[in-house]
Amino acid sequence: MPMKKLLFDNLDGFLGKALAEAWERQGGCVIDASCRGGVSSALSDISSPHGVVFTESVIDEATLLSKAEDDPEQAVVFTESLHQQTIEFLANCRAATQAMMPVKQGNVLALCVDDVAARVLGLPQSPIINQARAAATKSLSKEYGRMGISYNTVVCQPSREMVEKSTWRASRDAMKVYSLRYSPVETSDYISFLLSMFDGSTIVNGGLICLGNGVMEMGA
Repeated sequence: MPMKKLLFDNLDGFLGKALAEAWERQGGCVIDASCRGGVSSALSDISSPHGVVFTESVIDEATLLSKAEDDPEQAVVFTESLHQQTIEFLANCRAATQAMMPVKQGNVLALCVDDVAARVLGLPQSPIINQARAAATKSLSKEYGRMGISYNTVVCQPSREMVEKSTWRASRDAMKVYSLRYSPVETSDYISFLLSMFDGSTIVNGGLICLGNGVMEMGA
């Protein structure tokens, strides 16, 4: 039986890297597109990828926006950066779709980190890119879901291992925005769910799936 190939746009994000490591542990093949000229280029060399994963953004939009508010030139840089990232994501989704259409199966997954929790914990915040990804995958699922391809966006609260224990303790009161007695989720719990999306045990298409404790604003 051929090894199932999972293509990642990069392995910069914590959750994306954890998913890649778990995929390899269960015998799958991980391909890092950033080492092969990007997603479109990597897909041209792969026959029937099992899935394409867009890992969480590590660009801090809050920092870029703060600079843009004080400098008109930085404002242009900020908007052009967001536009470029969105267009690149759509182009990569198109390439993934074209690669999967001949076999009429496959999975496109966009990983995101909840921006409110990221702000509380001092992690990069990417609310605009997160929303753009969610809108794109939902739209694509309506167009190409009938061809056996699944498109989903998963938004995770930061897992326990993503920041130091001292940060969690210091942020305990602020995290009550989600639940009165907030407790972070283990990375392994997230990964177990993500793997289930690729092995067929979790059937969903066009979803904006929010993982974490308490109520998440993006899923409201």
